[in-house]
Amino acid sequence: MDEKISDQINENEQNKSKSRIKKILLLVISVFILLGMGAGLFLLPASKKPAFCASCHVMQPYYQSWENGNLLAHDHAENDLQCLDCHTKSLTDKMKEGVKFITGDYEEPLTPLNFPREKCLQCHKDFDQVIASTDHGGKENPHSPPHSNEMQCTMCHSMHKESQLYCTKCHDFDWANDLGKAWTS
Repeated sequence: MDEKISDQINENEQNKSKSRIKKILLLVISVFILLGMGAGLFLLPASKKPAFCASCHVMQPYYQSWENGNLLAHDHAENDLQCLDCHTKSLTDKMKEGVKFITGDYEEPLTPLNFPREKCLQCHKDFDQVIASTDHGGKENPHSPPHSNEMQCTMCHSMHKESQLYCTKCHDFDWANDLGKAWTS
């Protein structure tokens, strides 16, 4: 009988010990969740600032081209556009990018993003005005049909590197030689 009581006491103590371990584990998990949420609440507003993007070394050249430079990204900065005005991402996407950065699961240089024309036209609303601004005195216009309707803006225009005049791959336009360095930057 003493042996049976002793076994029950041991079993009760093991159950209490297991229960204590479960409670401690639950407490530790809860603390980590709360810390993660707190960090998220801190990082979310900070992540909206372009300087936050540069906190990842791989993003520094992109930030530099936005902050000061002679590329299209800087022209957008001069017009008070921030990174997230074009690079819209969900919270889940931002978290995935953070994990990729922490784990080193990315390639350098980063794969260029080819935004659809509709993204550009959210700000450059009047495409007829774009056509008018590139009218070279009745000469060929890179924004006029026939090709312009089927081309994406990013085929020529690049934010963080020199732009390329795509139409000169097939066509030889006199005005293309007169554009100078200002157009490609």
